Amino acid sequence: MFQDIIERVYFGNRIIDYLIFVGLFVAAFVMIKVFQRHILKRLKKWTEKTTTTIDDFLFRIIKRQILPLSYFGAFYLSVNTLSLHPLVTKIINIVGMAILMVFAARLALSLIGYGFNLYFAKRGKDVTSDRSLTGILAVLKIVIWALAIVVFLDNLGFKISAIIAGLGIGGIAIALAAQAVLGDLFSYFSILFDR
Repeated sequence: MFQDIIERVYFGNRIIDYLIFVGLFVAAFVMIKVFQRHILKRLKKWTEKTTTTIDDFLFRIIKRQILPLSYFGAFYLSVNTLSLHPLVTKIINIVGMAILMVFAARLALSLIGYGFNLYFAKRGKDVTSDRSLTGILAVLKIVIWALAIVVFLDNLGFKISAIIAGLGIGGIAIALAAQAVLGDLFSYFSILFDR
């Protein structure tokens, strides 16, 4: 009787397949919660005792970025045990790719921001360096998010090479038109970092 129930097929999967999916997801969810409650709390206490800032930065990365990503990873690995409709599988893969791109872009921005903060902290804080840091990070944010979008679209199968070639030609035209402004901008950065 029980064997007959778990062998019944709904939407292309047996009931036992759904039970395996739920079991794997719950097990992964519990492991993440145990990590968050016990190991992460100990890491936080340890980082508060040290004087360096790198451990605080790594703790923030784990708490704000890796933990939320691990919940989706648990779902993604669990749902791959099921036989799903190709459209549903494609949607899950696209959402997973988008989440990974957002995670990679945010991680890159965090690392760059931390590096700049360390650099300017060693030189000494002043109003000019704060404004410069804000301007540099704004430009880097645009560049990194643009790269993340290009990589995402490329992985979806769009022909990105034509767009990049068009942007390259447009960039050359803008650079030629704004030579004086770009020259002043590079001079500003070289003076800023030489100081």
